[in-house]
Amino acid sequence: MMKEIEKYVGKCFKINFDSEKNMFQIFTIPTQHFYVESLSDLVPERFEGEIKRQKRYEFNGIKPKQRR
Repeated sequence: MMKEIEKYVGKCFKINFDSEKNMFQIFTIPTQHFYVESLSDLVPERFEGEIKRQKRYEFNGIKPKQRR
């Protein structure tokens, strides 16, 4: 799994478990924060989607909703 997502992670990758949401909060520089239910959700397609979401936010200035 890590080899597939290595290019999305870069030098900063953080995982926290949010017990209130019962989900993992993921942070990388290109994606900022997002949530996943399982670490198996960390696939290249998910990172691509989160990067696009973050770019829309930066372009439009509208805070994106946290995806699950």
